[in-house]
Amino acid sequence: MSKFTLYKTFITIVETGSLTSAANTLNQSVSSVSKQLQSLESSLETKLIDRSTQSFAVTTLGNEFYLKCRQIIESVEAAEQSLKDERDSVNGKL
Repeated sequence: MSKFTLYKTFITIVETGSLTSAANTLNQSVSSVSKQLQSLESSLETKLIDRSTQSFAVTTLGNEFYLKCRQIIESVEAAEQSLKDERDSVNGKL
């Protein structure tokens, strides 16, 4: 799985406030979302979210990482939109 996908999953987890809500938003199983979060945390060697059956809290480092990931995703989305706009604009002499 690409890091970009893991970042998007992480952002969704933070923004929805739970693994279950993120799974519903992403049309994935809770298990899949949890495994993606574990994979991201493992690759970063950092706990991003403190979670248990009763609680959920983004760590300080997790919040900083979330903000940076959000910027990355917004930048990519803006680049895609710019490309689409350029492609759809009228070209040539009128």
